[in-house]
Amino acid sequence: MTARTGALDKALGERTKLDSNYKASKREEWFGLYADPEWGERLWDFTKRLGRFGPDDGNTMIAYVTEQQRDWLHTAPYEFKCAALTACANRQMRVRLKQGLLAIDDPLPGEPDDVFRACKRVLEL
Repeated sequence: MTARTGALDKALGERTKLDSNYKASKREEWFGLYADPEWGERLWDFTKRLGRFGPDDGNTMIAYVTEQQRDWLHTAPYEFKCAALTACANRQMRVRLKQGLLAIDDPLPGEPDDVFRACKRVLEL
């Protein structure tokens, strides 16, 4: 093993550990939100429902987010609205990746909003 490959292996190991720690931290953050007695169950139901939307369900997903905004998200604390938007982004990325597309492909100025930007507008964030 050369010094270079040793350094690369070490860097890769550190990056893997940082990634693992980040994911664990994000899981704890989500579990903390879900544990909230007032808003947690609503957020849990919201994120579970988002998981049902597929590549042809963009307009349906936007309609669902709009309905939830009218129902409860408009009064939810900022951190829950941000979590709802993050869940929308995560769902859109998963759908795009399953289609073999880039996870993120923001529309150019003048182009119509994608699902994420439409949800962001609906959530007033």
